[in-house]
Amino acid sequence: MSANSEGFRKLIVGLLSTPTYRYRIKLLSDSEFSSWSKLMTEPVNGYIEPMSTGPVLKKDVQLIEIDPVVKTRKGRLVPDAVRDDLAAIESVLKKAGAIYRVNDGIICVTVCE
Repeated sequence: MSANSEGFRKLIVGLLSTPTYRYRIKLLSDSEFSSWSKLMTEPVNGYIEPMSTGPVLKKDVQLIEIDPVVKTRKGRLVPDAVRDDLAAIESVLKKAGAIYRVNDGIICVTVCE
């Protein structure tokens, strides 16, 4: 999927509607992923902005990783509630025509090759 394609834009907008997930990106120029971020926005057309990195050009993003597990703190004495939204996120990715794979429960979306 091209960073400039309508499918990619739909994917980003779809992910933004569920800010409970953790995200990280890998730029074409970097050898490692950024740190995990709880928020990713599209500040202006042509850019994405994970909270952990600041704005980057979509065309410079090689991969986006999504952690589909949502943990909700219940209290000090009660275990956290855990929900795995892997199937729901995969449905969004398939509808957008995204190229992705799942490794150890983490979704890795190919943006630019």
